[in-house]
Amino acid sequence: MSKRILSVALAMLMLIPFVLGLTSCQKERTEEEIINDIVNSGTIALTLSVWIPTESNTESAEFNERLTAVETAINEILRDKNLSTEIELTAVSNDEYEEKLDAHLAEIQKKVDAKKGVLPSNVSQSYVNKAIKIPYGDSYMYELAYPDVLETQVDLFMIRSYDEYKSLAQAKNLYSLDSYISKLGGRYADIHKMISPAVLAEYVVGGSTYAIPNNHQYTNAQYQYMLIDKSAFNTVENINIDDITDVLSCESFITAIGANSESGYVPFVGSLNDAPGIMSFDASNLIGSTIENPAPSSIFDIEAYTKYVELYKKLSDSSYVKKSLDDGEKAAVSFFYGTNEEVKAYEENYYVVKTEKPVANYEDMFSSMFAISKYSANYDRAMKLLYLFQTDSKIITLLQYGIEDVDYSIEINDDGEEYIKVSEDTAYNMSGLNIGNSYHTYKNDGSTIDDWNDVKESNYDLSVNPYLDFANNFNANATDEEKSQLESLVASVTTLASEVNALIDSMSCEEYVSFLELLKIDIEAINTSISDLEKKLEELKSSEELDEEKIAECEADITRLNEQKSAYEANEAVVMINSSEDYKSLVALYIELYNKYN
Repeated sequence: MSKRILSVALAMLMLIPFVLGLTSCQKERTEEEIINDIVNSGTIALTLSVWIPTESNTESAEFNERLTAVETAINEILRDKNLSTEIELTAVSNDEYEEKLDAHLAEIQKKVDAKKGVLPSNVSQSYVNKAIKIPYGDSYMYELAYPDVLETQVDLFMIRSYDEYKSLAQAKNLYSLDSYISKLGGRYADIHKMISPAVLAEYVVGGSTYAIPNNHQYTNAQYQYMLIDKSAFNTVENINIDDITDVLSCESFITAIGANSESGYVPFVGSLNDAPGIMSFDASNLIGSTIENPAPSSIFDIEAYTKYVELYKKLSDSSYVKKSLDDGEKAAVSFFYGTNEEVKAYEENYYVVKTEKPVANYEDMFSSMFAISKYSANYDRAMKLLYLFQTDSKIITLLQYGIEDVDYSIEINDDGEEYIKVSEDTAYNMSGLNIGNSYHTYKNDGSTIDDWNDVKESNYDLSVNPYLDFANNFNANATDEEKSQLESLVASVTTLASEVNALIDSMSCEEYVSFLELLKIDIEAINTSISDLEKKLEELKSSEELDEEKIAECEADITRLNEQKSAYEANEAVVMINSSEDYKSLVALYIELYNKYN
């Protein structure tokens, strides 16, 4: 890269005490003294290195021409902002990006080691000790030159996976952004409002945050919606749609439709798997949690799950439920899984009730983030640049789409809205994942700027699968003994679960409620109580002064406990669960491991 210089106008504003050179009143000052004043003024011109992946052919002369044009346009914006900063863009093809970046960082570390660990961060004034002499009327002005990027310098770069992020963070190759994030309540608030706090929290490694996620459309960010047919709903009196927030509060409506044999609707379409907000801990489906309370437990201790199953069975007993519709059938109440945008297709004919917020996975959360390298020439400048990549629409649009009226144009649609049209022959092709906060530019070719609105809401609503940290930390840090023990117990309980779940599926609502009550019984305690009461009864009957009332009470207690014991022993599912030491051990082990590795 050739040396670059500040614009004359900018230099005049920033360096006016130093740059008016060699006039009659300043002849006593040497050129060297003036240059030293500039160098020591604190106005350091820096060039920052930015690495991004691209879908374009990086060997193409046309692409590199377009990339240079984008780089130049961004640098003009940075100069206008009086940041004394320019960038050098390094675009690497998608399939080679991580390999080349890692190799480059490793090569830098070798050079740093050879220099006895001296990093290029917080560049000294001597690094920019050159100034350019420029004619200015009858005198001269001096401006700092923008330096080339150092061999040992990388400032801002894209990371695209959790493994890469964690590896770089643990190797201390990244600069902590904690001071940056602490400012999110001030001028950084617009960033904070667009990033789910739950997602941002996942970026903490070893107590610090080393990257900021770039907002984009999460592929798995789907809500669970309950669809209530408007025509069916309007046939039922004394039910207010505003009072319906979930399936449980919809029971009266479903029952009313079911009781009307001529309604023409299937009252409820769904399955046991539609219980909202429930996370299974493993393939057994007998251990789980909720997003709000992620600690693992028996699935039968989670009220949100058991209440849903109870209602499902109650409706099934009345033949009000089908798992799917036949051709020509209509559902009064059903579920839809999708985005805010996708569900709009149903809003004309259905009341739409959100019953579960989207849950993000690691593939989505860590597919796009900018981090600052420990090899940055200046951390403060790099953080300012990171901020601009998340907030400045001009810079973000340049990075993704190139130069207006060359690589793209802005058109007006039939509704009078502006939309973007990408040139068919442009050689510049960047993914929205790789350019910063894509909310600040157009979503894709043909979109308006408002097409992000639904995505913004769903992304901010994102919850995080509560087991992701646990799974990653466990896989990385658990002992061989812990892994072997868990694997063995899961295999055993998964076999148990297939039999138990088959029994539960066949239960009526009444049987299921009884099953839940019987599960709570401590059969060993009952046996002990029966034995103690039988001894007490013998003592009462052998007493010289018989107390008929106490004898009757004791006999009644024994009868009651024996009835509970008989009901317990007759319920195959209860006996299988409560007699399984492996199941008890697995629940206890999951709790222990979750607390240790989460």
